[in-house]
Amino acid sequence: MFKKGVSLLLIFILSISTFSIVTHAASSSEYVNQSFYGYKEPSFNSAKTNGGSEYGAQNVGVMEKRDNGWWKIETWEGPVWINLNGEERVMGDFYAYDEPSFSSKVANAGAKYGRQTFRIVDGTTDGWLKFKTWEGDKWMNPTAEQITVNKTIYAYNEPSFNAQKANYEAPFNPQNWGVVEKKENGWMKVSTYEGYKWINPDGEERFINKSFYAYNEASFNAAKANAGALYRPQNFRVVDGTPNGWLKVKTWEGEKWLNLDGEERFINKSFYAYNEASFNAGKANAGALYNPQNFRVVDGTPNGWLKVKTWEGEKWLNLDGEERFIEKAFYAYNEPSFSSGKANAGALYSPQNFRVVDGTTSGWLKIKTWEGDKWMNLNQTDSGSSGVIDLALKQLGKPYVEAGTGPNGFDCSGFIYYVFKNNGYNIVRTSVAGYWGMVTKISDPQPGDLVFLQNTYKAGPSHLGIYLGNGEYIHAADETTGVIKSKINSSYTQKHFLGYARFSK
Repeated sequence: MFKKGVSLLLIFILSISTFSIVTHAASSSEYVNQSFYGYKEPSFNSAKTNGGSEYGAQNVGVMEKRDNGWWKIETWEGPVWINLNGEERVMGDFYAYDEPSFSSKVANAGAKYGRQTFRIVDGTTDGWLKFKTWEGDKWMNPTAEQITVNKTIYAYNEPSFNAQKANYEAPFNPQNWGVVEKKENGWMKVSTYEGYKWINPDGEERFINKSFYAYNEASFNAAKANAGALYRPQNFRVVDGTPNGWLKVKTWEGEKWLNLDGEERFINKSFYAYNEASFNAGKANAGALYNPQNFRVVDGTPNGWLKVKTWEGEKWLNLDGEERFIEKAFYAYNEPSFSSGKANAGALYSPQNFRVVDGTTSGWLKIKTWEGDKWMNLNQTDSGSSGVIDLALKQLGKPYVEAGTGPNGFDCSGFIYYVFKNNGYNIVRTSVAGYWGMVTKISDPQPGDLVFLQNTYKAGPSHLGIYLGNGEYIHAADETTGVIKSKINSSYTQKHFLGYARFSK
């Protein structure tokens, strides 16, 4: 009895093992006389096996067959699904394409296919299906809504006009698009030859919550729109943008550009910064150069100026200089001083364009010339003012002569009369007090203006000279020195200083 029981138990165990082997083994072997793809699931949209390559014609072990043409077979990768003749499916109201991409050519003469039965023979994991048509094998994507955009548009990597543009930053031509996702602000996720990208054909309505300048181009050096005035906070329709913060918006003037937060930019060389967009403005950073570094650019001008954020606040820079037309003939100098050597072999430069690259608050500008960087004074571009300085400097060292009016000797007022009379000024020979009564008083002297002293050898206005710039003036001092240059900040001059003045020509 015990032996019989053991025998029955062994038979039961063997029967279980045999059943398990049968359910996992191939039920039949068949020869497939064509190449074919394998799929991980019984769907043409599932991932392909065999590294995405076709299997060659061969005997296969068939584990399961389904009515819709799918077979499960044994492979070196394990169970795989194949479909040799395709799967029939009723579909309609869709466009077909030559390739699995909405940017490829539309099949069926550009018309939609009506509802009918199609034979599907392949697919992709992103929803595309290859099916047989009267034109041959074509592609469609039933998972995507299809829209037609009748204009060129940009596509973006993200649903933002500040995202990187797709298609090598080139616009897509008018075409049909397969939409796989939509957002309330108009963005649509579409399929392209580069994969899924985002489009917004009609733009995005956005409230701009602060005042801003708009520009004709996506550059702070472009001309300002809106007659140079700020736009107030309001709704705008955004239609394009750049990764560095620029947005193209629709305005009453057409499409313009704005940048609310500024543009991060690496300045790759040392530079001076200025308090205003002018080389004659005061220098920032204690007059020292800024080293190359990142700055946030927040504004600019068409002639090359950029407003940047610095540790001192917003300042201005101009990396390449400012092209400017100098309307009158002028002398150029080696340094920002009329007493420095003249450039251009001592000849006047004729009116022409120059590139200005630096300047001083006293009116000097550094310009590029055929000799290299030279200096000129914007306030002394007329030949009369330049002539006053030139003629005055030529008298250096000549003797002081009481009542002398030149050319071989002068007293202080005679020196003034000689220099200005010979430069076309309609003045008479008079005393220092007389000149003081006929001139225009000023507080910001330029080279060629007058320097008056008082209470030197008598009370009241008693001495005068010609301002040269850089804190110097030239005058007929006394019998000991004759015509000399002196410093405005010398103790003697400061003790007797009366004021600056200017003749009218």
